[in-house]
Amino acid sequence: MEDKILATFNDLQNQEAKNAGGFLVASMNDTLEKAKKLPPLVPLYDNIVLEGDLSVIFGQSGIGKTIFAMQVASDIAAKGKRVLYVDFEMTERQLHVRYPNIKFPETFFRAEVDRDHINDDVLKGIEEVAKANMAEVVFIDNITALSQSLDKGSDAGVLMAELNRMKKDNGWTMIILTHVPKMYCGNTPLTLSAIQGSAKINQLVDDVIGLGQSYKDKSLVYVKQCKWRNGEREL
Repeated sequence: MEDKILATFNDLQNQEAKNAGGFLVASMNDTLEKAKKLPPLVPLYDNIVLEGDLSVIFGQSGIGKTIFAMQVASDIAAKGKRVLYVDFEMTERQLHVRYPNIKFPETFFRAEVDRDHINDDVLKGIEEVAKANMAEVVFIDNITALSQSLDKGSDAGVLMAELNRMKKDNGWTMIILTHVPKMYCGNTPLTLSAIQGSAKINQLVDDVIGLGQSYKDKSLVYVKQCKWRNGEREL
């Protein structure tokens, strides 16, 4: 009887991993060996954007999220990446007032809604236009254009899952802009909980970058790494 139990135990110990239920399964050792062979992480913008990540840039209204995101996008495009900035915030006239004499890289593109041919599925439209323009990096300004019910965990979860799916399927790097609730306006210190909407948002992204107002000098804005999943976080 003991020999039979021992044999059964040994069989279980030697049983190879099996994929099932929509999951890929491997031993932890095999997983780590596979990870060793992955290409190195590529910072597209130091300590802000890593290639292949889904990131969020957040801060209160008027603090300069769009200016900062445009700076990051332009810098990435200057390195040769095809960058698509999906703009739900600024008009052409507003952009001209803000950047009257700026020459942006030729691989930096801007997309705005075609009011004559509105796509009811915004995410599908973003995926189509990004593919059509062979984008490698996609900025979306801002998240409220994708959903009006981000306070609901289920809706936020579905949205973030779809953004992650788009990122993975297309090999994109994605950066989403969003706001903070009014209670965090002013010089209240930024944390992950300050992102407007459900906690599902910060749970399902790779990196979170906050823009906040300095409590020492209200004219100063700081940039803070609030989450940095795939790189070394710098405080």
